[in-house]
Amino acid sequence: MTRPVPRPATADDAAEITRLRSQLVLNESLDEEWLVICRNQLAHRLRPEGGARACFVDAPGGGLAACALAPVHPVLSAPKYPKGLAARIHVVATEPASVGGTQRFLSAFSGISPRFRPRRHLMTATDYRAEMTVRFAVRNQITGSTGLPTTA
Repeated sequence: MTRPVPRPATADDAAEITRLRSQLVLNESLDEEWLVICRNQLAHRLRPEGGARACFVDAPGGGLAACALAPVHPVLSAPKYPKGLAARIHVVATEPASVGGTQRFLSAFSGISPRFRPRRHLMTATDYRAEMTVRFAVRNQITGSTGLPTTA
């Protein structure tokens, strides 16, 4: 069985990310009015010029199985951060029926958060290359890094 691959979220995914956050992260679920407000704010922030990035794993039946949201914030420029931007994972949510989705998502952010590394010794070479391709793509999208491999 092929593992679902995390993918970067777009503004179109804001409603589903907001739903997962409301149901699985917050102490109280948001009412419809707040869901709309949060969805609209997040959709704006998930645009390429916006101040947030997210990644998620699609659920087999549609919707999201797991997601994480990382606000983008200014840092001092460095080779890893030529635009002077970095991201920190702020929200992680996994549908209870999708155990393992969170780890797949977090591994996509490994270029940003080195605490989450693939268990390479448990992966085939093909799976490892695919995993690293996703990680570099997400990292490059967030930091604006260029000249780094986009394929592993």
